[in-house]
Amino acid sequence: MSTNNTWPFTDGKKVRGMNLSEYLAWAEGTEQHEKKLLLPPIQRGFVWKPKQIVDLWDSLFRGMPIGSLMVSKLSDGQEANDLSTKKTERVTDSAMGLLDGQQRTLAMLIGWPSSTPNQHCLWIDLGEKGHAGSPFELRLTTQAQPFGFQRITQGRLSRHERKEARKIYDNLHSSSELIPDYELFTRYSNTDQHPRPWKAGNKPDLFIQLKDAWSIFKDTQHNELEFSKALKAHLKNTPENALLSKLYKAFTRIELL
Repeated sequence: MSTNNTWPFTDGKKVRGMNLSEYLAWAEGTEQHEKKLLLPPIQRGFVWKPKQIVDLWDSLFRGMPIGSLMVSKLSDGQEANDLSTKKTERVTDSAMGLLDGQQRTLAMLIGWPSSTPNQHCLWIDLGEKGHAGSPFELRLTTQAQPFGFQRITQGRLSRHERKEARKIYDNLHSSSELIPDYELFTRYSNTDQHPRPWKAGNKPDLFIQLKDAWSIFKDTQHNELEFSKALKAHLKNTPENALLSKLYKAFTRIELL
């Protein structure tokens, strides 16, 4: 594919509006674009805390703006990092560097379909209503905290809660009893044994990874009935139809941002 040296800023423009789904596809590199979007080495790593990640996605589900992003052209031969894989590469063709918006972009990629698995996983609890006006109950798990964080504050679970979560997990997956907590997240990533967020009352059946819900939305080609059927088949329990309809409409709205 021939490279357009002015893309994504054509006709001398320095500002461009871009659909969110188009931008994230550009950021994760799963679709072919005129230029790659990379992270200059001067940028720090991903440092956002769980509450910041959850709050950003809550803003997206509410249809709120998330601010502008700043990019700049990278020179051939310059080293930069892939946003999805985090690997360092040398620019061999024209590329754009993300100067402002790294934390927001990486937080959004955590919940985006086809993104490369990393040390974070974002879940929707389809068995709970959102807290304090939030449309959905969002929970985060990480490699260091495979059973997640507190439901509202997003602070760390107590030692007792972590022990209870592990006890429940081992009852469901006895073959994993000797595996330390910190290995569970990566060892069982993208499997049925992936540890879910801790929830008092032991009702983890209605948790689904946000990126999996997105994939189902895309695979059912924006058909609400098929989306609901496929989501119910994916879960081990049946959520309320009203909540599924609400999620379908939220995904449709986010795709138009």
